[in-house]
Amino acid sequence: MDNSQFIILIADDNASLRHLMASRMELEGFKVLIAQNGLEAINILRTTPIDLMLLDIMTPIMDGFDVLRTMQTDPELNRTPVIVTSSISDSEKLVQCIELGAEDCLFKPINTSLLWARVNAILERKILQDRERQFAERLATIQQLDRALNKTLDLEKVANITLTWAIQQTGSDKGAIGHWQDSQFQVWAITGAETAVCPEHADLYDDLYAKKQIQTMPINEGKSYRMCAPIYRDGDKPLGLILLECRLPFSEEDKRFISRLCNHAAIAIHNAQLHAEVQAANHAKTNFVAMVSHELKSPLTIMYSYLELFPIINDSKLTEKQTLFLGTMEESVTRMRNLISELDDITRIESNNFLLELSSVHTSTVVSEVLSSMHAQFAEKEQTCHVDIAVDLPPICADHKRVTQILHNLLSNAYKYVPRGGSVWITARPCSEKGQTFVEISVRDNGIGIPAEDQSKIFSQFFRTNQADVTAVSGTGLGLNITKTLVELQGGKIGFTSKLHEGSTFYFTLPTTPSEE
Repeated sequence: MDNSQFIILIADDNASLRHLMASRMELEGFKVLIAQNGLEAINILRTTPIDLMLLDIMTPIMDGFDVLRTMQTDPELNRTPVIVTSSISDSEKLVQCIELGAEDCLFKPINTSLLWARVNAILERKILQDRERQFAERLATIQQLDRALNKTLDLEKVANITLTWAIQQTGSDKGAIGHWQDSQFQVWAITGAETAVCPEHADLYDDLYAKKQIQTMPINEGKSYRMCAPIYRDGDKPLGLILLECRLPFSEEDKRFISRLCNHAAIAIHNAQLHAEVQAANHAKTNFVAMVSHELKSPLTIMYSYLELFPIINDSKLTEKQTLFLGTMEESVTRMRNLISELDDITRIESNNFLLELSSVHTSTVVSEVLSSMHAQFAEKEQTCHVDIAVDLPPICADHKRVTQILHNLLSNAYKYVPRGGSVWITARPCSEKGQTFVEISVRDNGIGIPAEDQSKIFSQFFRTNQADVTAVSGTGLGLNITKTLVELQGGKIGFTSKLHEGSTFYFTLPTTPSEE
């Protein structure tokens, strides 16, 4: 044990004994401070980190008992171990000192061998306690850092959090974090003068990245110091670089903390970069979908117009085969127009350009309009629709066009997947949640149902189950995804229950129009 690392405080009003003890301690290599009374000892404890105090129980101004009581109420002072010394063999008082937090008691004249045994034992125990406390503090710091990093997927925020912790924990004056590539430093976050921290020696930082090690070096003719810490993840290519500048040399503990910080930051930076790539891909997809939709819309509109005019131009003198061909073409064009309409909705939703025109909407009106538009389809498959709308159902606050679209999508799915001669039930009831009134509309059918393994993905974009009964029916896998979004944008919720080969029930809620008081 290196005694020179310890500072011992001797608090005693006896000058000769005080100096004798100090001389013994200094001969053993300890650093020694002197206090002539209890109050002076407390003042020293508050300004200097003391590793052990030898305290005379009868010091003037503030005796040993008061010193111990004061230390007991202050968490910082209470960390310093105390050996009480006394010239009076009063066991009751010594017990009181132990109860007040003293580590041990020695009677004067003090036996030198016993003194060194007690001092060494207490200091060794203090070293272990300090290490345990420092480990707990470091663990708490890392946990706090992880919580901060896990709250965001934004690269700039991750960089700022990482740099802030690096500067605070190392006492640095300046710092930067960024990506070093092709001899260029792309700054993500910076604190202090940019020219002071950004690398100017390309070969040095290329070498640093290659070695994957933290390096420190004196700069400005030894007036300050720089730390360079590469950020890696699982031995992959470098993710970033932390640069710090401090007026004092960096300690080994600083290096250890920055090493741990780099490990934790690497995960957050990698996740943020993946998130940015996903966002960029989604943006590109949205732009592509918008472009395709725009390019297809005009020619399909022209084709549909010609298909409508064709029977008129030909004086309705079409053969049965020609009529069949025209019907097939019209169905295909209609399907493409519906797809384009869905793509338009997806594009507007993902680009936050989706506008709603909220008004007071009557559920019965929407149900009537949708059933009227689908009457021919249900009749063609001999399907029966049952409607049960509660009496005096309050109007909902919604976009009439979009509510119609929601119900049409759900009924269209029911029509597609209910066999010939099957049934569909439409119900509407008032309900409430957390003091707010809603209308719940449900569409139930006795169709093919949804497999249990597919139910968690049913609202996902472009998802379609692999059931033969489903793949035989044309579809895009966008309808339910759009339907869910439309419901939620209007303040409602959507859900479903389903059992394979027995049918499904889709239900959604929308808020009612606030009553005028």
